[in-house]
Amino acid sequence: MQFIAIVPAAMALYWYRSKAKRAGIIFIVVGALSIIITVGLGFFYGGLYVAAGIMLLVRKPPLREDKPVENIYGADERLQEIEEEQMERKERFEDQEKTDERT
Repeated sequence: MQFIAIVPAAMALYWYRSKAKRAGIIFIVVGALSIIITVGLGFFYGGLYVAAGIMLLVRKPPLREDKPVENIYGADERLQEIEEEQMERKERFEDQEKTDERT
């Protein structure tokens, strides 16, 4: 039975980075099936599969290193808008100061 469990476990390892939830579910199913089919003899291996599946389901996804945090949450565009608004306000304020000095 443990040889049969290797194929879905290999698929779960392949999806580990991109689809962690799917990999976790596959590990839990494989672990439960290996315990049930071997009538408890595969408890150790099945328990390890279940533990790995639970860890994949409850862990936080890693931050991508190729993109800064601002890009992940879309804050980069908002920061650009705020900077543009501040520049416009500064220009208006400077224009107003110039007109006040003339009068």
